Amino acid sequence: MKILGIHCYGHDTAAALVIDGQLTAAVEEERLSRIKHDNSLPLKSIQYCLNEAHLSMDQIDLIALSQSHNRLFKEKYLRFTIDNFPFANGIFQESLGNITKILNIEQELRKSLNYNGNIEEMNHHMCHLASAFYQSGFEESACISIDGLGEIESTVIGYGEKNNIKIIQSTNYPDSLGLFYSAITDYLGFQHHSSEGTVMALASFGNPDEKIPMKHKTYSEVFREMIWWNERGTFNMDLSWFNYPFTRIGWVSSKFIDCFGPKRKKEDKISDHHKNIAAGLQKSFEQIYLNIIRYAQLKTGSCNLSLAGGCALNCIANGKIFENTNFKDVYIQPAASDSGTAIGAALLASYEHNKSLKRFPRINHTYWGPSFNNEDIQKVLENENISYKLLNSTSIEAAKMLSQGKIIGWFQGRMEFGPRALGNRSILAAPFPQEIKDKINFEVKHREPFRPFAPSLIFEQFNKIYKLNIDSPFMIVATSVHDEWINKIKATIHVDNTARVHTVTKDRNLKYYELINEFYRLTSIPLILNTSFNDKGEPIVCSPKDALKTMKATNLDALFIGDYLII
Repeated sequence: MKILGIHCYGHDTAAALVIDGQLTAAVEEERLSRIKHDNSLPLKSIQYCLNEAHLSMDQIDLIALSQSHNRLFKEKYLRFTIDNFPFANGIFQESLGNITKILNIEQELRKSLNYNGNIEEMNHHMCHLASAFYQSGFEESACISIDGLGEIESTVIGYGEKNNIKIIQSTNYPDSLGLFYSAITDYLGFQHHSSEGTVMALASFGNPDEKIPMKHKTYSEVFREMIWWNERGTFNMDLSWFNYPFTRIGWVSSKFIDCFGPKRKKEDKISDHHKNIAAGLQKSFEQIYLNIIRYAQLKTGSCNLSLAGGCALNCIANGKIFENTNFKDVYIQPAASDSGTAIGAALLASYEHNKSLKRFPRINHTYWGPSFNNEDIQKVLENENISYKLLNSTSIEAAKMLSQGKIIGWFQGRMEFGPRALGNRSILAAPFPQEIKDKINFEVKHREPFRPFAPSLIFEQFNKIYKLNIDSPFMIVATSVHDEWINKIKATIHVDNTARVHTVTKDRNLKYYELINEFYRLTSIPLILNTSFNDKGEPIVCSPKDALKTMKATNLDALFIGDYLII
């Protein structure tokens, strides 16, 4: 059965193709449209998936949408507005454009795709759960999804066994751990639904246990008043601190402003006060996040965890799962936010329509996007009048440049799906000296100086350098570094001596593994600095043209694209 999964409402729209239960292709619309967090109908993504499998729309058996749009309208817009009359009238009026959009999605799809086949709307959080569980390789697992909002649920605990997933418990909007984090992200002057990871990085510079200026309480104590939780894995928010359930004009309330002061403007200096707010937020988030996860294990009795939803991108909190729970194995969906529900929708529909469908082994890579061979690349280089050199071994030449302190672009194979560059669309550098981190932030990526970079390392060397004993193929778990390695790889270590590690193996990415191994041979350091191949505010590069444009904008020393070197 050929099923096209589509996430087409909200930020980061995407498409994925699953054939007989096996994922074949997936891409976010932003990578093709070049519009960051694109929220348009993912027509380019759909066409890519079809092209990759050499299919036409009339060969698709089913389109699975990753949200029940009718239920979203009834629960979030109608029922919530009535239950909170007249306070929610504002948000309803401000959302009329969204409401029109969601109620016409199926009609728009049919018209745009000229498709007359079956279209099914799936439960949003079930899509999150399916995107993790059905790729985990687990026979059975506790399943958790935590994000901003699905139809009405913000958090779901479930249990997966063989080909089935059932929901056990949920927490509903406006109680939302994801929107709680987004509200403070907006208050701190960053882009909500985009820069939560930046706030997570900033939190490590703050102290949540300091007193708030002119107040008699610490940051932690005040955040504890905003959101509280219980041993049954649920939580509640004191909405007097927030505006978001009632209006789109300002995320936090006057009560929040009275306590913490005016909202930071984007161009304002980041003060210790802002750092402490971020730290208080992160501490509260971690406490509730881990409480939900511990309860899920208690409720299901499983030793395995499948985790998804936008909140599952919080790598600092993810690292603490291994220290604060008894799960023996954890699978975190690499495209944990809404784009990943395109995969989940297609997988969920596959197993719902065929209960005896074969399960596949764990998926430990994200290379589902477009690729370009040497012929494609050479054509672009010659059309653009770019001088190039054909190499016998890109890995050896790249490792040599990295060992000499060069910063390079690395463009190989199929593009990654999800927010992390995992060695196919990456900017790479040596993990030393520490100053190279500042250079990349200021001169290459043009972003905030406090933001960290991740290490990609040979998996076999993981335990020698880092304290957790896990495989980390998705760069989605942070762990502490052994003291003797800190000064050797300083450029990849955050201020709290943690790193968001990416483990690389031969079978997952041979060319990238060979590059790191050659760097190891030259320097005795089995890892390199890896960050996504994009400038600030832009999507990760997809095509050779994107790579050339971004190379110029980011002042890279060299670009390794296919088997070609450009300097």
